[in-house]
Formats: sequence, C-alpha cells, structure tokens
Amino acid sequence: MQATETPLLWRDRDAIAERLRSAPSIVLAVDFDGTLAPIVAKPDEASMPRTVREPLVQLSGKEGLTVAIVSGRALDDLRERVGIEGIGYAGNHGLELALGNDRTVPAQASEWRDVIDATVSALRTRLADVEGCSIESKGLTATVHVRRVADEERRTVQEVLYETVPAIDDRLEISAGKAIWELRPPIDWDKGSAITAILDRANDGAFAIYLGDDVTDEDAFAALNEADMESLSVVVGNRPATAADYRLTAQDAVPDFLRFLAQQR
Repeated sequence: MQATETPLLWRDRDAIAERLRSAPSIVLAVDFDGTLAPIVAKPDEASMPRTVREPLVQLSGKEGLTVAIVSGRALDDLRERVGIEGIGYAGNHGLELALGNDRTVPAQASEWRDVIDATVSALRTRLADVEGCSIESKGLTATVHVRRVADEERRTVQEVLYETVPAIDDRLEISAGKAIWELRPPIDWDKGSAITAILDRANDGAFAIYLGDDVTDEDAFAALNEADMESLSVVVGNRPATAADYRLTAQDAVPDFLRFLAQQR
C-alpha cells in the first residue's frame, strides 16, 4: 500500500479524460455500500440515490463499456438493490458471480453453508442482549454489524465473536471492516479474484476501473495493479493507506465521477 497520501482524482482530470477517450473499451467495476450507496445505520435500508442511479444506467447502455457491481452483500440482495439489467454482479465478495448468462459459485464455498448457518444461529443467541447488534446471514458468508452498538459494547461483541466462531469451526476467517466483522470460509477468493474473473472476459486493450471505499476493496485495487492492462483504481474516502491510484473525498463525489466517465465516452 502507498505510504504517502493518495492524490485526489481531479488533480489529473485532463490526463485521465484523455486516457478514457482513447481506450478502445472500458470495464467499470464498483463497490456498493459506501461507494454507490451511502453508509446507513441499518444495512437493510441502503439504497442508491437517484444521482448515482441515473449516470450508472447511462453508462450501462454505452457501447464498449462494461459495468459490474462488486459487493460483500449476497448476490440476490445486491441485484435487487441495484436493479439494472445487462450488467455484471459479484456478491459475497465475489463468491457468487453473475456475468452475462452465467451464475457461478465455487463448489468449495457451497460446502460451508451449514457451518455459516450454525455460526449465525449461535451468535444471534449469544449477542441477543447487545442493543444495535445484528448478524446478517448471506448464505456463503455472514456479517456482524455494530454500527448502532455503543462503543463500550463493541468489545463485548468482539470477545463473543472470537470465542464463538472457533468453537464451531476454527477454520472460518474473521476480518474487520467499517463497523462490521465478516465471517468467510477459508477459500482463496476475494474481491480481487472477482475482478480478475470479470477482466478475463474483457476485450484486448480494455481499460479497467475500480471504485471502492472499504478495506476489502484493497484486494481489488491490488488485482488491478497486477493486471496486464491499463487501469485506474479509486478509493472513496480518506483511508491513509491504500493501493489505489487516486481518491475521491467521500461517497457524494461518486456521481460526479460517473458523469465525468459518461462524458468521455
């Protein structure tokens, strides 16, 4: 990750515009929560504002431009919230892929559904008295939400989490995000893997773009850095350490970038 502050995207606006105009085709992949949709206290209330949806729909209809949404949300949940036909979707950090007419789930991921279900059930029982805490089952993964949990109670949630999960299956992976803990099966697959699968379908000479705000998006930034193609990675927010090329100051700056991209094509 870069040690120095990541420059604002608009610093090199003209140069980026020229790169976008000259690209034979573009693949745009975007995170959902915190990027297309503002972060909200209750995750089930997250939605894309009109200012995001309109340019995203416009981009999805442009020739030579492929759009994909990559999220930690379950695939069906993600597709329902975005609701745009003809684009790609990657749910559960890419464990569920819907690209074109293909919908795939790694076989080894499906084998962990029962373990995830048992873990979610145990955590819901043990954390039932913690106000504001919710445990979301996403089939192949799970998320413990603590955004509405008082600061002094978050340590309790963490302690219960790290006691309960290994007792059920110590191979389950626990990772921290923005006011969440993610539970995932021990499979070598992440948002970077999803981006690689999406780019494998791209035309030769395609220009790849990825926007994301969370720690899990760093895997996607790294994948772009390693891809044998021209690319642009953008972190949303002011996280100090990132592999992204540029940053946007906050989620409300994303619509400006989408409109900017649409203008170049």
